[in-house]
Amino acid sequence: MTPHSFLQSIETRAEGAIAQELAVMTHDVLLLRPTLAIEDREYADCLLLKLDQLIRNQQLTPLCGKRQAQYDAICVEHPSLIANCMAATSEEMLSAG
Repeated sequence: MTPHSFLQSIETRAEGAIAQELAVMTHDVLLLRPTLAIEDREYADCLLLKLDQLIRNQQLTPLCGKRQAQYDAICVEHPSLIANCMAATSEEMLSAG
């Protein structure tokens, strides 16, 4: 399984996951992220934002401690990803409703 296909499988499973599963998926992506090529790292960053939004939708604290610091660093590195990912997530939510 390639890193990209692994990230895709996480994204697919995330839609119906409960908060605890989403936290495990977030942890897995954060562990994998440093080893990824630039293109896959950008996808991983977007996926982290999506996982965070799914967790927030369940009204739970998204990340804490070291993982929150890593997530914040991603947001600082790629501020345009936030807008792009949130727009894509909003479009998905509108088309699903």
